Amino acid sequence: DVSVTVPAGVLDDTSALYLVWDEVDRGEKLADWPTANRIAYDGSPAVSSSAATYTLSKAGVPSGAYMRIIATSNVRLIDGWVKLAANQYINTGIVDSSTFGVEFKFRPVSASSGAWATVIGSGIDQFTIGMNDSSYSLYYLRYAGTGLYTQGDKYNNAFSFSDLTVQHVFRIYGGTAYLDGAPVQSGLNDSDKGKSCKGAVATSGHTVLLGTSWTRDANNTLSGRYCHGEWYYATLLKSDGSALVNLVPALRGDTASPKAVFYDTVSGESFANAGTGTLDDYSGKTTNTVAVAAAATESLYNGRVAVWTGDGNPKDATDAQNWNVTDCGISAPGAIPGNGTKIADSTLAADADWSALAHTDTWIHPVEYVDVIEGVYVDTGIYPDNNTRVVMDVTVQSTRENWFGAWNSGYNKGAYAVCNDGYSVYIGYGNDGGPMVQPALSNGRCEIDFSNGVFKVNGDVKYTMSAQTFNVNYTLFLFGQDRGDADPHLNQQSAQNIRFHSCQIYDNNTLVRDYVPVTVGGVAKIYDRKNNAIVEFLKVNGTEVVNVGSVSGGRIDGDCVEIDGTIDLAGHKLTVGDLAGTGTITDSVGGGELHVSVPVGLVVENVGVTLAGSLKLVKDGAGTFIGAKSGQTYTGGTLVNAGLLKSGVSATPWGAAKALITVADSGAAFDWNAMCSKAGTPYSFNIKGTGIDGGGAIVFTPGSAVDATYKTYCIGDLELAGDALVVDPSPNQLNTYCGFVNPYDEHSLTMNGHTLTVKAGAKFNFVGVTATDSGTIKFTTDATDNPNMRLVSFWGYDNLLTNVTLDIAANINLNADNGKKHVVGTFIDRGIIVGGGNVPLIVLDRFQPMTTTLKKAVTLGDETHLSPVLDLSALNAPFKVSSSYALSMASGATVQIKLGDRKGVSRTPIITWDGEKPSWVDNLRFVNGDSNRRYSIVVKDDGIYAVSGLIISFH
Repeated sequence: DVSVTVPAGVLDDTSALYLVWDEVDRGEKLADWPTANRIAYDGSPAVSSSAATYTLSKAGVPSGAYMRIIATSNVRLIDGWVKLAANQYINTGIVDSSTFGVEFKFRPVSASSGAWATVIGSGIDQFTIGMNDSSYSLYYLRYAGTGLYTQGDKYNNAFSFSDLTVQHVFRIYGGTAYLDGAPVQSGLNDSDKGKSCKGAVATSGHTVLLGTSWTRDANNTLSGRYCHGEWYYATLLKSDGSALVNLVPALRGDTASPKAVFYDTVSGESFANAGTGTLDDYSGKTTNTVAVAAAATESLYNGRVAVWTGDGNPKDATDAQNWNVTDCGISAPGAIPGNGTKIADSTLAADADWSALAHTDTWIHPVEYVDVIEGVYVDTGIYPDNNTRVVMDVTVQSTRENWFGAWNSGYNKGAYAVCNDGYSVYIGYGNDGGPMVQPALSNGRCEIDFSNGVFKVNGDVKYTMSAQTFNVNYTLFLFGQDRGDADPHLNQQSAQNIRFHSCQIYDNNTLVRDYVPVTVGGVAKIYDRKNNAIVEFLKVNGTEVVNVGSVSGGRIDGDCVEIDGTIDLAGHKLTVGDLAGTGTITDSVGGGELHVSVPVGLVVENVGVTLAGSLKLVKDGAGTFIGAKSGQTYTGGTLVNAGLLKSGVSATPWGAAKALITVADSGAAFDWNAMCSKAGTPYSFNIKGTGIDGGGAIVFTPGSAVDATYKTYCIGDLELAGDALVVDPSPNQLNTYCGFVNPYDEHSLTMNGHTLTVKAGAKFNFVGVTATDSGTIKFTTDATDNPNMRLVSFWGYDNLLTNVTLDIAANINLNADNGKKHVVGTFIDRGIIVGGGNVPLIVLDRFQPMTTTLKKAVTLGDETHLSPVLDLSALNAPFKVSSSYALSMASGATVQIKLGDRKGVSRTPIITWDGEKPSWVDNLRFVNGDSNRRYSIVVKDDGIYAVSGLIISFH
């Protein structure tokens, strides 16, 4: 069980607690975790004035999974208003210097107390909009101003309202104030009268409040000067005019007695009254319900939904007639699904192509890390002060690494820096010089946390110092310097690579930068998850190279639509460029095909969409498609037309047991990707070709996410549609053909006269395989190290490859074991290392050794195959057998020995042995040779001699 203690006031009586898990940690957003991987708390969390502890069972969580506890609560958006009354206000948490404009829809409500009241503001001397006059008929505006509230000061101008019975919209942006859409004051960014506020609302460093403002010293709200008003929305604007926060009225809690809140559509957070009492004065009807996180941030969906109608051209997803799009319940005629749109329940009436809805040119791939070298840096655009916190995930791997800082005016003069200098961790902060933490950090991955003068490594406090404010930007990996001239220099002190995993920057506990390394079009960059923006690596010399770690599955951005409901193919063909979301695609009719088309160089990963019904999954395009959704149930099979189809989980991402996977031809491949365990589901295959660039139609990429003991890959039935290549580059994996499961299954092998080449780097097992037709299986290898790991093995059940030619290259082991019958038609031994097991390999038609030493027990013929051939034509020396590796024959069989162009020499044996003469030699009966010729045969203690080709009967 897992217990979680929740602080007082976090949960309400509509809250729900979930235990979530997955193979990777998907963070604090509930929407990022698979819906199938959730266990709900059994009961409703109680609302309590004190902390409460809840217990959730993790019985259904697989071993080794990542887990989190996340709480949600229902928030219902309303289309009316919420009133802030006396002593009530909202703290937006946004510092005024980050706000470049405001817009709010508001209706003032007359009050008898006080001659004026604040509507919105930060510090009283910096930014305030309020009501003037006891009649509440005038607004006043203080914009980076000081002094009295007079109409003569353009920063304190008053604007009259003719009708207080309706709401009004007030907006400040770009230095102009607007009232109900009409400009009422311009030049607000001018620098006259001692004001200096170019762009931002203010520079006081105070958070913006709705309903009141801070006093001059910023310690308290303005007592008695709260504005009585009805709020319809309030938006704080960024420099580009987009929303920093967008607060709209909402209800939260029990539907019988809800509490009003302001819901931020940008962050998904709810803002309750920061003053006294609760917000219980509101009006309007509920428009929709969204689940938001009560105990953690959750990704929010604001209600943009597209339903497929197929009224337009179904092959053109950008034809608006095909879609019925609504946004928060309001119809959006003429629209097509855009970024963030969820496709709801739909049924196809014709073949459709939605691949154009995936923005393939903007796909951003996360990578595990980047290695930045000296001269590479990132400008964060953040001025550090005592409210700034930086958390960086790095792997220490050199003796001189600069992680982040702002070096204002030279050594020991305004430095703000954290680095490893090989002897210690150097921390410059303010004018304190360079405190050092002994010793330097040892190599390895760690979390660097620097906040308000406190330096931590992996959560442990290493040093504490005073904190100061600076006026130069933070840079990552290098320190920015301002030496008083026009050239902003950079301090380079990273002699080796810095392995960078991620970085978060907080301002007054608000996340303002969330950097992770990515590739865009294969080029290394930084992605800011907080601001959804690409950040370029800057370079001092312009020629520096950033090395990229391995690409993680999926993408950070580029998903245009998400499958939310159930999509029924109804027997038709649907083409998509991605599979994002948590919905279901099914086929209720049969014959329907889901085509996932991925361009070259791109990766699509399905982590949440369920594939069900009788649909057939088709992989198109030269890119990579990863199946990372467990337990898929679709029954139509999988076709790899082109590119790479790759397993991302071990639990049936491609359907149930023996589901058919077809690899069409060269240029297409299937990769187990180390994602099948001993108990995994074997898939059946129909394959052709040599894969992608000769890499194999079936590939066994090594990895660790497999059964720790056996590391087994399972193939059910196998059919060749043409000559095919299977490649295993990993010498440490066990690659099993035909079902390493318990109990063992029997499996079919259909050759159709073709050749299957297996490039072996590990063990390849035959377990219960029956081949009813002819063909050739070639085992080859390029490996020269660790030969004991290259093994062809027959065991488990009978393996009956009656008409198959088995051709095994040199430097490979051959094993036949477990007391079963293991049969091949022809065996070509090109020099196996050693043949293990206590069961002989039965060769029905022809045994051709290509080297002179027998290394595996072989029996020639069986009760129905009485004319086997021992072909010695490739040898130029005697074939040597021993008691350790017996050469025997079926009872009554006549074994023909072929010498080809060789000529028998009376003094050189054609077969010899070590030690005593084998007992079977005394039972030899020689018959006429070819064309009724007889040969001179001599059996001696050391071997069998012949003048030419002969026939020997063993019985």
